[in-house]
Amino acid sequence: MNRQAEVTNTPIEDSTNRLHERKPLCSMGGAIAFALVGIGAGLLTRSQFLLFDGYYSLISVVLSFASYSAARFMAANDWKRFPYGKQMVEPLVVAIKHAAILVVVLGAAVTATVSVLAGGREVAMGGAVIYAALSTLTCFLFYRRLTTSRGSRETGWGLTKAEASQWLMDTYISAAVLLAFGTALLLQRTGFMAAFIPYVDPIMVLGVSAAFLGMPLKGLRSAVRELLDMTPEGDVAVRLQRIVTRTEKEYRLQESFLRVSQGSGTLWIEIDFVVNKHSRIRGIPDQDAVRERVLRQVEKLGFEPWLTISFTGDRKWAI
Repeated sequence: MNRQAEVTNTPIEDSTNRLHERKPLCSMGGAIAFALVGIGAGLLTRSQFLLFDGYYSLISVVLSFASYSAARFMAANDWKRFPYGKQMVEPLVVAIKHAAILVVVLGAAVTATVSVLAGGREVAMGGAVIYAALSTLTCFLFYRRLTTSRGSRETGWGLTKAEASQWLMDTYISAAVLLAFGTALLLQRTGFMAAFIPYVDPIMVLGVSAAFLGMPLKGLRSAVRELLDMTPEGDVAVRLQRIVTRTEKEYRLQESFLRVSQGSGTLWIEIDFVVNKHSRIRGIPDQDAVRERVLRQVEKLGFEPWLTISFTGDRKWAI
């Protein structure tokens, strides 16, 4: 029995629909402009940190558009061409997204390390401070615009809220950069700790790279596990095995085999029961009763199951 994710009202569709909510144009345009200005400011001030910030922001916008396009593709109803759904598209896109971010972060870290070993990097602190101040103000204004928009709260509030959170995080980061460059500029003007000033920029890059490194590694690992159809982590597999074991004992089944993998919000579950003359399975109605029982228990785990349950009297068909 194939219990596939329903066409409507499923966690997969809900998450896809949230991605389909129209992304605020001001946020998308602001993110692109913010990234380009950051790259330009980094080139003018010779700041590796500003360059890293600009490239990271630009890649994030491109990858967000890729995610949006993938969501539209997944939402299209095309069961004849894709009888098992399109759930594998999501971990594929996620894997590419996190791999790209990982390359940017590692590249920035390597470049910063080379600068530190070479004695630091001279940065036009005045220009860097001006950019950081404008960046902090701009990010905060975009955050306020998104959170105070009445229309955003009525339609597409889920995605708008996520965008607002991203602009708030950018505000905090920009404020931290402003503080760092401002302190460095003050030290430069006073001549105090002058030898340390060339190291400010690459050290900030190393710090942010270290802070950002965990996110793409974790996301890439999770996406690869889904692409390889690996058993889900945590206690999901253990709880499923308990359900199968209880069912096996109640219906006096000879043996059972459980195979499970996780993709997006779906659990792909295959259960093979081996029956014998002592089993309480006498026909199709009994088999359907077992399927319904297992399904009700599996749905309590919080996933949308794609459930296949088979019965056989010959063990070779279950292995």
